[in-house]
Amino acid sequence: MKQTLKYLFATGCFAALVTQSVAQVQVQQADVVVSSQDLRQTNAVVLQQVAFPSHAAGTFVVRFDGTCYADSGDRMIMAASHDRDWGVDDGNVGIEIANANTESRGFSHTRIYTLAAGSDTFFAVGQNYVHTSGSGIASVYGSLTVEFWPATGPVVGSSDFQWSGNLSGPQQQMDTLAVSNAPNGKVFIHVDGQAGSDPGDRIVCTANDAPSWLVGAGSVAFMSYSTSQRTNPYTHSRIRNASGAETYYAMGANVVDVSGSGNATFYGNLSAEFFPASGSAMIDNTELSMQGLNVRGGPVAMDSVTINAGSAGYALVLFDGYITSSPGDHITLAASNTRGWTVNAGNTTVSALSSANPFNVFSHSRLYPVAAGTHTFYAVAENYIGTTGTGTINIDANLIVKYYPAVGVAIDELRRDMTFAIYPNPAAGYVIVHSSATDAGDITLQDLSGRTVRLQPSSATDTRIDISDLPAGMYLVHQGDHVRKLVKE
Repeated sequence: MKQTLKYLFATGCFAALVTQSVAQVQVQQADVVVSSQDLRQTNAVVLQQVAFPSHAAGTFVVRFDGTCYADSGDRMIMAASHDRDWGVDDGNVGIEIANANTESRGFSHTRIYTLAAGSDTFFAVGQNYVHTSGSGIASVYGSLTVEFWPATGPVVGSSDFQWSGNLSGPQQQMDTLAVSNAPNGKVFIHVDGQAGSDPGDRIVCTANDAPSWLVGAGSVAFMSYSTSQRTNPYTHSRIRNASGAETYYAMGANVVDVSGSGNATFYGNLSAEFFPASGSAMIDNTELSMQGLNVRGGPVAMDSVTINAGSAGYALVLFDGYITSSPGDHITLAASNTRGWTVNAGNTTVSALSSANPFNVFSHSRLYPVAAGTHTFYAVAENYIGTTGTGTINIDANLIVKYYPAVGVAIDELRRDMTFAIYPNPAAGYVIVHSSATDAGDITLQDLSGRTVRLQPSSATDTRIDISDLPAGMYLVHQGDHVRKLVKE
């Protein structure tokens, strides 16, 4: 099913957990930190949510990416959503774990919604569906990112697609996206979703501005586990120059390992976002292609992207692609503003199934407030915890940085937003208070009359607070100098 092109404003303010004017481009990102959640429910389970309480007409790009840990025998559906549920064949990602050596899989799912002015909430959801011979329990670590684009301006295009066919011969165009009036500048091309293929086949897919893929240019590859576990997530991003009439492609091919039938089925979304050369927003990237890299003994900053921000603003950093590693090694991958990575910050951890099937696709995104000046962001890898393999990896990936200037928001306020956050928000049963100021004292919840309804000692980084018995309404959450609003549903 094709969607019409969106004409969207590509400059302005991306706000992390701050609502700007409804005429501005905005972004919100919330961490998904869910441990041992029973996903075998009648309905999809909401893992995280992001609310836009008041917005103009426009388009929302909603992306849920990260890592899912589950049992062999279960299929876990991961999806970005507008309605607390997921749709069949809409590119949602099915996670299947082959055995104890591969307890986690990376994933990315994107949905794009064009909505009238009003208030909307977007969700990261999960459900144990179809295959249920495991426990139904999953742990999910990732990010829910929502970008809002008002309804006028340069072009952003998107297309949902379903494709089935044989990839054994020539490369196949699984989807195309034509844009007639692309501004002079750069374009962010992205494709993600899930695919089914036969064991024995190595399937390659890519997003590109030409009907082809190139080895070592960040294209992703995967192989199915078995005839009963044919589902694989995929995600690929690419930056290209753009001007005028442009066509973008989701490409597929069966290469190198071809002992299966070559048949494959893809579900996904192909999108393009434009950054005009004359605008104040910018985008930059580096493509990584490394072989035999040792990542044991501490984090390795494999490559970096440096931007020069003209003013205070936001940097949305995406690191995605595919990796091969040794069985027995757990490899953590992260986009970061340092040469290291942070626990429970949505980082992706992957493990190889076997020496014959060492492939994993991954995606990690982080939103950072930045002051005016030069900032460097890194693609980081580390062989962490599981270390019975060789500690070496081969990787083909992209590190991408989108920068948006802020309008009317002091950088101190931006920093407060990133160091003191509440999720989910709105919430019904509990909230997590994320704070980097662990020495700031107790966390206090007050109603709008100033009455204290909760007083809880803070724990390291994340503090869980039960609010299930509180009446619905607005509350204020205090810790030291930090204050946040909380909506109790």
